[in-house]
Amino acid sequence: MGKKKQKKALLRRAQMAQERIDFLRYVYKGLREYLQVQLGEILPISTETPRPQVKKAEEMMSLQMQLAKAEEAFDEQFNPAAGEEFDYDELRDQIGRALDRIREAEHPIPVLERVERSSD
Repeated sequence: MGKKKQKKALLRRAQMAQERIDFLRYVYKGLREYLQVQLGEILPISTETPRPQVKKAEEMMSLQMQLAKAEEAFDEQFNPAAGEEFDYDELRDQIGRALDRIREAEHPIPVLERVERSSD
């Protein structure tokens, strides 16, 4: 497969992954809104509230907590910079190593040797 096709395939996979992430965020948002509406119809609960309705409200609040935990885990996996500062130095190092591997594949002369040759 040529370089252009590989690049195009990688970009397409990245686009498809982003579409899946966006869809899952949309689903999470819809579930949150649905649970909020349903809870709004049940709440507030008082001493007069029938037991089945109280039980249903407890189930929905439990679902809200499970959804929040799932969403948090999702964000940690697919948006690691959401709660922390992004490490640009680490990204530069990763990109540099990837570029070195590409250069090495194209030119079998070691990188340091090429640097020394180019500085002469």
